[in-house]
Amino acid sequence: LKVVTQRTRFDLQTPQYTLPALQAVDHTLFNLQAGGRVDLPSLTNFNSGWINFGFNSTFNAPQLRNFVNSDLNLSPGMILSTPGFTNIDWSRLSVSSGSTLAVAAPTYQAPGGWSGTVFSANGAGSLLDLSSVGLLNTVTNSSGSSYIVGASNHGVINLSGLQSIQGGVNAWQFSLQNNGQILMPNLQQVSGSVSFALGDGTSLDLPHLTRLA
Repeated sequence: LKVVTQRTRFDLQTPQYTLPALQAVDHTLFNLQAGGRVDLPSLTNFNSGWINFGFNSTFNAPQLRNFVNSDLNLSPGMILSTPGFTNIDWSRLSVSSGSTLAVAAPTYQAPGGWSGTVFSANGAGSLLDLSSVGLLNTVTNSSGSSYIVGASNHGVINLSGLQSIQGGVNAWQFSLQNNGQILMPNLQQVSGSVSFALGDGTSLDLPHLTRLA
């Protein structure tokens, strides 16, 4: 089995399961039992999919670099063993309760025709490391969407490499609540609709921002 497409569900009710030849999945759900482990040594492409972790379960994909239009929500007891994703376009990523996730993608394309939270960090010790991302972009032929980047309760989103936000006809909102932090020290230019919502105990430093359009 090398490729899985269109609404496939893996309910893994064994302690360990391996799909040694699987390279790409599309519209696929992985359900892992508590303490379970799935090994996908050849997987390189994960598109429009989901991973449901049982407590202390492991999703191991040592070659996975493309995580596209998919959802990933990490909290303690959810073990993701992958390299840093180099393509996270259209995906929604969140960490909570002290979990961490780092990616290696140079840009991010927001999902067209969809509104909601794309990046989130909630809780002390939670870190979503997007420091490799230099550009946040939106789909030019889609309008009316709103994208939220939110950090709350001492959670941190690291966008220290971000230089440009291209909102176009869509909207970006950066929300900081209860000592949450979003780090954007190198942001230089913003276009389109971009807003910043700062709650109690929060601050936002943009020392290199030179252009609002």
